[in-house]
Amino acid sequence: MLNPASARLYAARWALLSHEEKPASALALSRALLLHLPLWLPRLVLGVFCGLLCPHLEAREITDGNVNYSFVVTDRRTGKQLFLKQAEAFLKWQPQMALERDRMRREVQYFRDVAVALGEQDAARFLPRIYHFDLASTIFIMEFLDGFEVAFDTLFSRGRVSKEATIGLGEFMGRAHARTLDRGQPEAKARAVEYWNASLRAIQLEHVYTVCFAESPRGRALSRDAAVMAEVEQLKAKYLGYVFELN
Repeated sequence: MLNPASARLYAARWALLSHEEKPASALALSRALLLHLPLWLPRLVLGVFCGLLCPHLEAREITDGNVNYSFVVTDRRTGKQLFLKQAEAFLKWQPQMALERDRMRREVQYFRDVAVALGEQDAARFLPRIYHFDLASTIFIMEFLDGFEVAFDTLFSRGRVSKEATIGLGEFMGRAHARTLDRGQPEAKARAVEYWNASLRAIQLEHVYTVCFAESPRGRALSRDAAVMAEVEQLKAKYLGYVFELN
């Protein structure tokens, strides 16, 4: 799995291979090490090599996620930042719980499919840029979304989100759904099958609809509201009952 040192090295390797960096004066040995140094080496060892091969890069782990490993890598020379994410075959916060790595391929494919559906102009407005996806290592590199507030955090801290954010979210969802709506066309059925993820759905069912009402003060308070829990049960039933015809 990635750590801050291996994330630095991976970003430097990608930059070299994608011609973001053109080390005309770099030694052949340095280039070879950058391209072939194993990412699984101990973090201390990788840190030493990073200091030699890519001292201009720094990486910081983003720790508020609980499924994947995420990092922001910064080029101290230019201030440019990238976001790296890796999916392992387990949950980050609960390693004993297995989870298939193919979820990241689906995530990247979603961005690509929606970008096509939206068109170039709307995709540029609503979607982050994905620069690279490594299927073998289930790592992707994308634009780092700096300077934004997480709507979930804002909702709980202020009780609402901005009007601009709600309008933007509504517009994105409306455009994306309208252009991918299942009207009986074969590609819509194929897309539904492609994105079906039973293992992740089971985890979401447990943690979105069950655990949160038992293990957090706000959840326990809400669980005493019969009307709220009746709505939750309806949502759970809809979540479990999602079906479609294959013919």
